[in-house]
Amino acid sequence: MSENYDAILLPTGETSFGDRTFPVSQEVIALFNTGKYGCIFITGGYSGFSRLIPGESKSEADGTVEYLLGRNIPEERVYSDSQSLETIGNFTFPMVHPAEGNPNISDFKKMLIVGKEGHMWRVRDYSDLVFAQKENQVYFYTVPGRCCVA
Repeated sequence: MSENYDAILLPTGETSFGDRTFPVSQEVIALFNTGKYGCIFITGGYSGFSRLIPGESKSEADGTVEYLLGRNIPEERVYSDSQSLETIGNFTFPMVHPAEGNPNISDFKKMLIVGKEGHMWRVRDYSDLVFAQKENQVYFYTVPGRCCVA
C-alpha cells in the first residue's frame, strides 16, 4: 500500500440538488475501499438557498452518511457535521465547534478533499484560508460535474 491519509473530507451538496446518483459519494466509496484512508468526514448542512429546514429535514451530511452506510462503509469510520449553511462553514464548523464525538478536522495531518468540478474552485479557496497557518497536507480529487447550487 502506498501513501495513507487520515481522512477523506467530503463537503456535500449532491444529496439535495440535481440528480440522485451520488457521483461524488461513489468516488469516495471507491477511494475508501483502497484501504488508504482512516475515515470519511462528511460536512454539509442545509445549504443557504435550499428549502431544507434545520431540525425538520435531513441535512446533506445525514443523507450522504445514509448512502455510504447502505454501501457497507463501516459506521465507526464515518463522521459527519450538519452545522454548515455554505462552503466556508463546511470547514470552519468542524474545526471551531466540532460536533460531539467528531474529531477536529485540523487534527487530520493528511486529507483528501473530494468534490464536484463546479464546486472545487470554492472548496480550494476556502480550504486555503482555513488551513493556511496549519501543518496539514491537503490534497484534492475532482469528480466531473457542475456545482450543486447555481
